[in-house]
Amino acid sequence: MTQLSGRYPLLLATKGEPAVQNLRVEQSGLARWFDKVYVLNEKNAAAYTSIALEQKIKPPLSWVVGNSMKSDINPALQAGFNCIFIHHPHTWDFEDEEPLGGHISVDSLTSILEFIT
Repeated sequence: MTQLSGRYPLLLATKGEPAVQNLRVEQSGLARWFDKVYVLNEKNAAAYTSIALEQKIKPPLSWVVGNSMKSDINPALQAGFNCIFIHHPHTWDFEDEEPLGGHISVDSLTSILEFIT
């Protein structure tokens, strides 16, 4: 995160009840790395498009990184983003889904640096 923060605008999108999710983000220590945290009712293409419009970012020139094909990668692909899927062996089975398009798959967060930087 040190190599990305300050160099690129970093946004965090999470889904759930806002008070619970904001507390989780704060307690995780991740909040300091992000320019803005979005707590969404649903992670779908419309939500990712809305974030892109608000932040004035171009999805084809931007990346979404996530560990859920269903909630992170596929909606972002539908919204036109480049995507990096971080495979995690303990991801909830409900989040398994076939990818809807081309993406990069890695095993760790540090592995994304070779693609983004």
